[in-house]
Amino acid sequence: MREQIVRNWIYVALFLLVLLPTYWPTVFHEYGFRDDYSHLRETREIPEHLIRFTSSYGRPVYGPLLVATVRPLDGQVANLEWLRLGAVFLLALVGMVLMRLLQRAGWSTFESAAVGLSIGMLPAAQMTVGWSIAWPLALALLLALGGFAATDAALARTGWPRLGAWAAGFFAYLVAGLIYQPSALFFVVPLAAALLLKSDPARARLGWCAAHLATGLGGIATGFVAMRMVFALGWLKQATVFGLETDPLAKLVWFVSGPVANSLGLFVLRDRFDTPLAFWVAVVLVTALIAAGFLWRVNRKPVDNWTALFCLFVLPFVAFAVNLVAALRVPSYRTTYGLAGLVVVFIVYALGSLRAGGRISRSAHYAALSLMLVTGAVAANRHAYTLIAEPQGWEWQIMLDAASRFEPGMTVYVIHSSTENRATQRTFADEFGSLSSDTDWAVEAMFNCALRRRFPSGMPASSYTLRAGPEAPHGGTFDLVIDMRKLRQHRAD
Repeated sequence: MREQIVRNWIYVALFLLVLLPTYWPTVFHEYGFRDDYSHLRETREIPEHLIRFTSSYGRPVYGPLLVATVRPLDGQVANLEWLRLGAVFLLALVGMVLMRLLQRAGWSTFESAAVGLSIGMLPAAQMTVGWSIAWPLALALLLALGGFAATDAALARTGWPRLGAWAAGFFAYLVAGLIYQPSALFFVVPLAAALLLKSDPARARLGWCAAHLATGLGGIATGFVAMRMVFALGWLKQATVFGLETDPLAKLVWFVSGPVANSLGLFVLRDRFDTPLAFWVAVVLVTALIAAGFLWRVNRKPVDNWTALFCLFVLPFVAFAVNLVAALRVPSYRTTYGLAGLVVVFIVYALGSLRAGGRISRSAHYAALSLMLVTGAVAANRHAYTLIAEPQGWEWQIMLDAASRFEPGMTVYVIHSSTENRATQRTFADEFGSLSSDTDWAVEAMFNCALRRRFPSGMPASSYTLRAGPEAPHGGTFDLVIDMRKLRQHRAD
């Protein structure tokens, strides 16, 4: 037991040796990202407001986690780096646990490590690291894997030990869903990986799979129903995104053309305005590789064929079930951990099948896996820094420069930025290349953080007036005008 624990921590250390250098420039760059600024104040002054806000989205555990971790940062943007560092550590833990689960299912060490490391480099992971307050998403992933492991342990036991392990798994899923529902569905990744290598009879596979799906979806659904009851009783106001989808056909089209395509793109990002050809090339190549690997796999018995079809065409819907049911249609990468994780598993399985069938050599197999990891590391390093940390740092620096000219009692006007004045050529949703300073509330929060940086002991006993808008002020005199549209000068068209 002790040797196993030591071995696990060695794996975590090895994963950190890859992930930490990959994200180092992002982690230790000084910046905040949109809600980071407001949460730095809210966790100190009105923590109950933040908890109510996250609870309105059906995530009552998310808020307390943020209060517990953001509040000690003393309102300083520079201290957000510790949350980003914690996210990297959690992703290393997720990779290690997933690797061990895959090894237990019969995957080789190198294949298992490739899957675990790749998860930590996906666009969803890049957002989890780059957006300081998104670190609980990684914790929800870890709980989902814990729920899967506990359920698997329950299936191997009898009597009270089985009940205890099953209850632990159910509770892990429940808490994961109350943190961030899409991340709680990550259990489909080890589920698919184990199913693809199973040699049990059809009935045994069906029972095993049904037990995992019932426990995972049951735990998440319990949290959903509980929050619906809270909203119905009027104890909390429900956010609009917590509503249910009313047009399933349109949602299906959106699902295939958006989240599924984004996940098949693997490490290549989509763009809001001009998606590069490389993205669609990646989608085609990944789809072709998966198709080839599944068509030429060694196990071709009817039960294996049905298992493969189930993994390919049913589990993706399970992996995105929360967002399919919800009324909101935002194609954000941070909700695709389960979908993209399935794509990674399918790629590695396909390569293994091609090797087992004699279609590729052992060296080509390892070279392909290595190429995937190198590509993922380079993409994660560049995307997280150039599309999140660096442009957000430019926004923050404009505010810092303005705060250095501020004197107590001044009237301040902030011209907030817009998509046309963004600093990056590429942008997608509210994530990569998006802005923090494009709304009135955000620029106010940014300026407050900048003042706290200038006056760490507290503002002098004098008030100030701050207004914001999309254009220069038309009337009235302001002592300090901050033009966030200057971000445009950083963009190389």
